[in-house]
This record gives sequence, structure tokens and C-alpha cells, in this order.
Amino acid sequence: MMPYQEQFAWVIWRLWNRVNAHVHGNTLTSDKSILDGVIMLQTEYKEANSLSLTHAMPASKISWTPPIGNRLKINVDAATQVSSGRMGIGVVVRNCRGELLGALAKIAGMLFVQN
Repeated sequence: MMPYQEQFAWVIWRLWNRVNAHVHGNTLTSDKSILDGVIMLQTEYKEANSLSLTHAMPASKISWTPPIGNRLKINVDAATQVSSGRMGIGVVVRNCRGELLGALAKIAGMLFVQN
């Protein structure tokens, strides 16, 4: 069983993906598929981290692409540190010319569930 903090982070990530997929025209997935996906992702994550990397590949360069037309692009990321119970969130907003319009970085406490 995964710690509540990890479980919370996986569920939030899966919910964000569901909303994002729905906004971009894909079908809306069920709540059960969110929970099934969390279990699958957690299993894959643990398996991937248990492997030894004998032939590690160099990281590929990922570049930002501007939004189409006169729109804004919002990039969001989050990270957790289970040992300290902290979570960090970052947001960047750019226009179609790549100009930075706003940014936010926030350290927040994580959800703890008492047994």
C-alpha cells in the first residue's frame, strides 16, 4: 500500500490529465478508471525504479512550443518530497511569441490522513 501523500499526488495528477484530455476533445473517463490508473502508475513507477541502469541514455532536450494563434500557454508542474511532507508547484504563462506573462512557484504542505 502506498503512503497517503503519494496516493494523493497520483490522484491529483490523474484528475488533471482527465480534465486536460476532456478539454482537448477526448472522452471523459470514469472515476474508477482514475483509481485503476493510479494503481497501475504506482506499480509501473516502483518497477521502473527497481531496475538497475546499465546502459543509461542521455536525457533528450525538450523544447517549448508556442500556442497556435493569439492564445496563452500555461505550463504546470509539481514535485513532492515525501520524507518532509512538502509539495512544490510551479506555473508559467507565455503568449504565442514566447514572452513570459507570469510565473508562480509555491511550496505547500501535503495532505496527511490520520488512521
